[in-house]
Amino acid sequence: MTKFATIFAALFVWGAAALAQSSGASGSNDAAASLVADSLTVDEDGSLVADGNIEVVFQGRKLTADKITYSPKSDKLSITGPIRLSDGTNIRILAEAGELDSAFENGILTGARLVLNSRVQIASEQIQRVNGRYTQLYKSVASSCQTCLGNPTPLWEIRADRVTHDNIEKQIYFERAQFRFMGVPLAYIPNLRMPDPSVERYNGFLVPRAISDSNLGIGIATPYFITLGDSRDVTLTPIIATETTTLAVRYRQALRDGFITAEGAVSRDTLRPGETRAYLFADGDFKLPNDYKLALGIQLVSDRAYLLSYDFSNRDILVNDAKLSRVKRNNYVEGTIVDTYSLRDSVDNDTQPNLSADAIYERRFAPSGVGGQAYAKFTLHAHERKSNANVVGRDVARTSFEGNWQRSDVLFGGILGTAVADASFDFYGINNDSNYPPNLSRSNATIGGEFRLPMQKFTSRGTSHLLEPVAQLLYTASSGEEPPNEDSTEAQLDEANLFSLSRFPGVDRRETGLRANIGLKYRQITASGWNFGATVGRVLWQEDTGLFNEGSGLDGIRSDWLAALELSLPNDLSFSSRNLINDGFRFTQSETLIEYDKGPLRLATGYIWLRPEPAIDRDTNVSEWNFLADYRVNDNWKAVTEWRYDFEAQSPARAGLSLTYTNECIEVDLSISRRFTFNDEVDPTTRFGFSLALLGFGDNNSSRKIRSKRCRV
Repeated sequence: MTKFATIFAALFVWGAAALAQSSGASGSNDAAASLVADSLTVDEDGSLVADGNIEVVFQGRKLTADKITYSPKSDKLSITGPIRLSDGTNIRILAEAGELDSAFENGILTGARLVLNSRVQIASEQIQRVNGRYTQLYKSVASSCQTCLGNPTPLWEIRADRVTHDNIEKQIYFERAQFRFMGVPLAYIPNLRMPDPSVERYNGFLVPRAISDSNLGIGIATPYFITLGDSRDVTLTPIIATETTTLAVRYRQALRDGFITAEGAVSRDTLRPGETRAYLFADGDFKLPNDYKLALGIQLVSDRAYLLSYDFSNRDILVNDAKLSRVKRNNYVEGTIVDTYSLRDSVDNDTQPNLSADAIYERRFAPSGVGGQAYAKFTLHAHERKSNANVVGRDVARTSFEGNWQRSDVLFGGILGTAVADASFDFYGINNDSNYPPNLSRSNATIGGEFRLPMQKFTSRGTSHLLEPVAQLLYTASSGEEPPNEDSTEAQLDEANLFSLSRFPGVDRRETGLRANIGLKYRQITASGWNFGATVGRVLWQEDTGLFNEGSGLDGIRSDWLAALELSLPNDLSFSSRNLINDGFRFTQSETLIEYDKGPLRLATGYIWLRPEPAIDRDTNVSEWNFLADYRVNDNWKAVTEWRYDFEAQSPARAGLSLTYTNECIEVDLSISRRFTFNDEVDPTTRFGFSLALLGFGDNNSSRKIRSKRCRV
C-alpha cells in the first residue's frame, strides 16, 4: 500500500468510526475526524493501528503521539507517547501513555502534565479525563515556576492529593493541598480553589499587602474581589493593624452609556479613640439623549486628617459636583453645581464660597457681510457662603454676556493681520457686604489688531526654522463699578496668555486700558529628531491700572519678561522652562522640568521658585525640587524612587523608594515612604509596604512582562 493510499484509508476508517459514534449520540454529521501517520495497518480483530508522527484532529481537539491503536468494539484509543493533547484553547496535556475514547473526552493518561495558558503546569502520576469538562490529576504538583535539571525544586509549588480542573468554570480545585516555598512546607489547606490563568474576573482573594506605618502600626491589607455579573464588581479590603481596624471598599459598574465608580473606607483607630472615621469618593459619567452628558462626583470625609493619615489621597479640597453638558460643532451648553470643602487647617470653610452654580451657553458663527469668525457667550453664576457675617460672608450672583469677533487676512509682505472686537456686560447681585451696593453693573469693550510675520527657512540637511514676531495692540474701555474679586485673584503671565485679550482667569476682573502684547516665537525642527522652541515677550500698558498683584509678573506699566523654552532630543530627553525676569535681569518666577525616558531608565526632575505674594496668602518664597527615577536594573529587578525637597524649610517634604522583583511565577514588591510635612492633626509618617504575588493563577495582565530565568546546560 502506498503512503497516499495509507493516509486515505486512515482518514476514511477513522472518520467513519468517529462519525458513527457521534451520530449515535447526537444525530449530527459534524464529527468528522482526520488522521495523518507514517504508517497504518488493520489487525485481524479489526483494530486500526497508526504508527509514527501521528496527528489527529477531531472537533477542535488535536492529538499527537507515536502510536495509536483504535478498537472499534470498545471505541477506545490506546496511545503510546510522548502524547500531546490540546482542545483548541490554551489548555494542553502532555503524557507518556494513556487510554481515551474516540472523542478524547474520557480516559486515563499516565506520567502526565496539564499546562494552562503556558503559565501554570500541574504534574501528576495520572490524569483522568471526564466528559471533556473535568481533568482530574492525582498526587500532583502545581507551579508556574520554571525548573532546571540542576535545580529541580520550583521557587513555589502547591502539592495536592488530587487536583480537578473545570474547563467550563475555569477553576482549579485542590484537595489536601500543601504550599511550599523553595521546597519548605509553609501551609496546609484541606480544600483550595483558584482560578485558572484565563480568568479575568472571579470571586476570590487578591494579592495581600503587609504594611508598617509609624502612626497606624503594623498590619496587613487583604483584598477580596466579588463579581456582581458581567458589568459590576466590588472589592473589599480589610486592613488589620496594631493601631487601626479598617474596611476599604471599591465598587465599579459599567453601563450601556456610562460608568459608575465608588471607593471608600471606614476605620476605628487609636489616633482618634472612640470615633468612627470614614471617607467616600464616587464618580459617574452618563450619556443622555440629544448628545448630552452628565457627570457626577461625590467626595466626603469624616475629618480633615483622615485621608492623609491613611495615605488614601493627597487632596486638600473636596469637590462634590454635578455637570450637564453638550458639545456641538458650533455651540456649547453647560450647567454645573459645585460644593467644595477645604481640608487645610488655615482655611475657615464658613467664609469660603463653597456652594456655586453655573450655566453657560456659547455659540460660534460666521457673520455675514464682515466675514471672519464670531462667538456669543451667555453665563449665569452664583455662589454663597455659610457665614452671614458682613464682608466675610459675602454672597454673589452674576449674569454675563460676551460677544467676540475676529478676522484674519494676509497683508503686504506676508504679514498676517487679525482684527479683534470684543464686548462684555456683567450684572451683579451682592449680599452681606457693605462695601458694595446690592446691585451693580459693568461693561467692557475691546478693539484691537494683531500682526504676525511668520518666516520659515529650510536647509539642505532637512532642518526647518520658523521665526515669528508678534505684536498685538488692544484698547479696552470700561464703564460701571468694579465688583468684588472672587475668581481672578491669581493671574499669572505665561506663554498661553501672552497674546490673550485678558490675563485674568475669571470674569470678576477684566483687563482695561491701552496695552501692547509683544513677543517673538522661534521653532527649529531637524531631520535627526531635534525639536527646539522658544517664546520671549512682555506686556506694555499706557498706564498702571493697579489690577494685578505684585507676584503675578504683570504689575506696573511693564510686565516682567516671559522667557519660555522647550527642547526635545532624539535620545528621548526633553527640557522645558518658563521664567519671568524683571528689568533688573532678576528672576521673579522660575519653573523647570527635565524628562528622560529611554530603555531601562526613566527620569523626571523639576524645580519651582516663586516669590512671596501676600495677596494670595503666600508669605514666603516657594522653592521646591522634585525628583522621580524609574530604573529597570535587569530582566527581573525594577527600582522606583521619588523625592521632594523644600529649600525654604531646608527639609525634605516627601521621599519614597520601591523595589520590585518579577520572574515567570512571582512578583515581590517592597516599598518605603516618608512624609515629612505635618499640620495640627497629622504628624510626619513613615510607611513600609510589602506584597507577594504568585503569578499564573487568574493572572491575565498582558501588560506584565514575564521574565523567566535561563537554565544553564
